[in-house]
Amino acid sequence: MSDHTRIRPVIMCGGSGTRLWPLSTPEKPKQFHALVGETSMFEDTLRRFETSADETIAFEAPLVVAGLSHKASIAAEIENGALGVAETIFEPAPRNTAPVAAAAAIAAQALGEQSLVLLTPADHYIARPDAFHAAIARATPAAHAGRIVTFGLRPDHPATGYGYIRQGAPYEGIYDVDAFVEKPDEKTAAAYIADGRYAWNAGVFLFSPKALLAEMADLCPDILNAAKAAYTASVTQGGARYLDAAAFAACPSDSIDYAVMEKTEQAAVAPADIGWSDVGSFEALRRLGNQDADGNVVKGDASATGSKRCYVATTGPKVAVLGLEDIVVVATEDGVVVAPAGAPEAVGDFAKTLLKK
Repeated sequence: MSDHTRIRPVIMCGGSGTRLWPLSTPEKPKQFHALVGETSMFEDTLRRFETSADETIAFEAPLVVAGLSHKASIAAEIENGALGVAETIFEPAPRNTAPVAAAAAIAAQALGEQSLVLLTPADHYIARPDAFHAAIARATPAAHAGRIVTFGLRPDHPATGYGYIRQGAPYEGIYDVDAFVEKPDEKTAAAYIADGRYAWNAGVFLFSPKALLAEMADLCPDILNAAKAAYTASVTQGGARYLDAAAFAACPSDSIDYAVMEKTEQAAVAPADIGWSDVGSFEALRRLGNQDADGNVVKGDASATGSKRCYVATTGPKVAVLGLEDIVVVATEDGVVVAPAGAPEAVGDFAKTLLKK
C-alpha cells in the first residue's frame, strides 16, 4: 500500500450561508443541515474521504478548520456520525480562505508526513464522488511537482453566480491555468460553455504543503507570517487546536484565489465532471431536489398548486403557494422569506442586514 499517494483532506467549515436564510443561520449554517439527502453536508463531506475509489490514492484522516462559534455543532456531528478526524483547528475570527490554507499546510507539515493536502469546503454537494477521486488522482503528479492544482468543474448550465477558469496548455495530464475570470452575465456564461475551455471555479485545491508555503512566502508573506505566529502560539485541548487570537487577528483577510492563485505561476487546473453544486441558493436546492411534474420542490407541510419551478419549504406553519412561477417561499422559526428564485444575492444581502440589527 506504500505506493499510494497519501492525501490529507482539510475541510473548511466556515461560512454563514446567508443566501439560504432562514434555513441557514450563523448559529447553524448550511453545512450542518441535511439539505440534500438524509445527512448533513458536513457529514457527507467527511464520508466522501473515508475510502478512495481510485487505487492510486489513499486518504488520511481529515483535518477540520472551523470558527469557534461552530464548536458545539462540529462536536455533535463527529460524535453522532462516529466520524474519524485527525484534528479540529479553530479560528478565533473569520479571515477567509488564504489564512486557512496557510494554517492547513503548517498543520500538515507538523504531522510529519509527505501527504498532499486537499483543501475543500464542507458545504458542497458532489453527486459522483468516484469521479472526484479519479480527478484527484489525475492531479497528483502535478501537485507532487510543485503545482497548486484547482479543480475546474464542468458546467451544466450558464451559471452567473460562479467564477470561471479558462484552461491553457496541457500539463501532466491536466492543464495550465490560462485565466481566472469573474462571475459573468448569462450571455457570457453561455459563450463560456460553448467554448469548452471554461469550467466553474469551485474553490477546491490540491498541493504539497511545501509548495504552497513557498508561494505564500513570496506572494503574501503578511498572511503566512500571521498564520505561522497563530499556529506556533496555539494551544491544544481535547483533540482540538485553538489558534492564538491576538496573532490571528493581525492576519489580513483574503481568499486563496486572490492572494495566491491569480498571482502564482504554479497554478494548474484539473477538469472534473462530478455533479457538483455549492448549494448556494434555493434555486440550487430546487435543481437538486425531488421535483414534481411542474418542477416544484415542496418540503414540510406545504403545497404548490398551479405553480411552476417553485421551491417551497417549511418547518413551522402551513404554507400554500398558488399559481406562481419561479418563486421561493421558506418558513422556519427564525423567519420567512419570499423571493424570486433567481435572486440569491438579494436574500443574502437581506440576511446580512438583518444580522447587523
